Amino acid sequence: MNPTLFDLSPLEASALKLNDAQRRAITHGNGPLLVIAGAGTGKTRVITERIRHLLDSDAALGGENILGLTYTKKAAGEMKSRIVKTCGERGRAVSIFTFHAFCEEILRENGAKYAILEDVDHWILLRRNMARLKLEKFRRLAEPGQFLGDFLKFFSRCQDELVSSDDFQAFADELESDLQLDRKLVDDDTFAERLENVALLKEIARSYKASEELLREKNFFSFGSLITRCIDLVRDNTALHVKLQQRYKHILVDEFQDTSFTQFELL
Repeated sequence: MNPTLFDLSPLEASALKLNDAQRRAITHGNGPLLVIAGAGTGKTRVITERIRHLLDSDAALGGENILGLTYTKKAAGEMKSRIVKTCGERGRAVSIFTFHAFCEEILRENGAKYAILEDVDHWILLRRNMARLKLEKFRRLAEPGQFLGDFLKFFSRCQDELVSSDDFQAFADELESDLQLDRKLVDDDTFAERLENVALLKEIARSYKASEELLREKNFFSFGSLITRCIDLVRDNTALHVKLQQRYKHILVDEFQDTSFTQFELL
């Protein structure tokens, strides 16, 4: 289903009263709605006013049936404050989270026991378990401190794109297989260069896998894995999937254009 599109112009949104585009967005009925607007045009106000409208227009709708998602704790706190101020006691039950906090809430509600590992602690965990990473090429290129941080950023980027360690391993294996098929079609220098690249990618794949195994063994979650773990939980648990769909009748996302593939999949 394609979303309805409303465009708020900065000039209109600067007015003290709601303009027509804002009003139409706030009173939109069922189905997806995408509001396109620049900075300072009242997007957050539209979200909070829409939540008020939803509650005012449906006495049977509870605040717990509305979910608002944003990107920073500060933004979530400010949005919740506005909603409570606008909607009163019913607004207190509205769920306003960052994506990561929402996933953490779902995981803990369903019995997941873990600790969030900060990047520096994750780096230390890998540094203390270098043997598990089975690195040869990278150890020759640089000291661990120079590439482990880059590894962690790369693992996080993979998680943003919902690429697991198994997915990345399969990608590296496929490149290796393709290279062998091309052996007679390329010169020695090109083959050697591609072979070196494949070897580096396979080491990254092994490190990614080892990192995930170490985290699971010690009941740690990296910050980036919160959303992927939540998606896995919901996919594997049909009852939970249905429960969440029934709980949240309306989902509102601030700064939707910034959603990663994984966040979009969660939605």
